[in-house]
Amino acid sequence: MQSGFSSIIKTPSAEAAHARLEKARIDKEDLPDVILLDIDLGSESGFDFLRVRYMTPWLLRIPLVVWTKLANHNQSFCDVFKVQAYVQKSAGEYGLSKALENIMRQPSQDK
Repeated sequence: MQSGFSSIIKTPSAEAAHARLEKARIDKEDLPDVILLDIDLGSESGFDFLRVRYMTPWLLRIPLVVWTKLANHNQSFCDVFKVQAYVQKSAGEYGLSKALENIMRQPSQDK
């Protein structure tokens, strides 16, 4: 599924993801084109990352796709958390790839 992406970076936790993004920003490294967030991160919650992102203006400029097994969220969830796409895991790889394609087709935002 890496088609069209130069690299995919996985982090073990929301805290590690935020730290990696913050270091990239400070070091003036390239920031990601999109963030893929699994809300159910095992012992922690992806909602913690959503809260940090919501309060961090430069993180809001990076499109975010929520990938989750939860089925009870909709457009209002996306609006509240400024999420560009919400994909249920039941949509499979096809649903996820469609969401990523749609985001990548949008004009890039200034990071």
